[in-house]
Amino acid sequence: MAIIAKSDLAQFGYWSKLGYLDIVSRYRRTVLGPLWISMVNGFTIFAIGVVYGSLFRLPLAEYFPFIVTGYIFWLWISSTVLEMSSALVTYRFIVHNIPVHPVSVLVRVFVRNTIVLMHNVPIILVVLLYFGVFPGWEIIWLMPGLFVASIFIFFGSGSIAFISARFHDFQLLTTAVVGVLFLVTPIIWSPDILVERAYIATFNPLTHIVEILRQPFLGASPSELNYAVSLGLSVLAAAVFVLSLRISRYRYLFWI
Repeated sequence: MAIIAKSDLAQFGYWSKLGYLDIVSRYRRTVLGPLWISMVNGFTIFAIGVVYGSLFRLPLAEYFPFIVTGYIFWLWISSTVLEMSSALVTYRFIVHNIPVHPVSVLVRVFVRNTIVLMHNVPIILVVLLYFGVFPGWEIIWLMPGLFVASIFIFFGSGSIAFISARFHDFQLLTTAVVGVLFLVTPIIWSPDILVERAYIATFNPLTHIVEILRQPFLGASPSELNYAVSLGLSVLAAAVFVLSLRISRYRYLFWI
């Protein structure tokens, strides 16, 4: 039996719209609407840039473009992972009462966080424009980077969602791990400052996911290693997700 039938595809489109409506309902009757997302993250990046730029003694013209690209995409990655990991439990009242494919619930969360990413991308453009950083032809690497990163994030987070549905402690573990990964992933610091300990960044899988998204904005092409690791992670995440879905397709209802 197929783990995703043709009839399920229509649900995905419906739940994608619900992801959009989540954003609309969150900012309904506010003056600035979704601009609040950009403003809050913009102030956060400004504060981090000034403080850590001074600590690391880096020129702000170099540090701000570096941190804004890494931080915005990290927000997308981390928020998607954390929200998708708890999605099946969060929407348990829906899946218990409506015949819905579990992937539809995950699609809703992924679409919602991707829309938030789209609201944050203008922050990157404003910072790059202010500091005179203009991406060249290397910007074409952004689309394949987004595609590969989306596959890894969706399938990886989806697998965590099924595991968290079975073992609820895993959701708390995921939250703790994501917090640690923020510190050991070159988001607010550059691998160059590690010198002999640069392997900390090299052997961190998320480093390569972030770099295939960051480098095109900085006018550079992601390295072959970045793409090799990212593609490998995406394939692995997809395989684990399919296995998790086969095992949990009808059992997860009893777990949540």
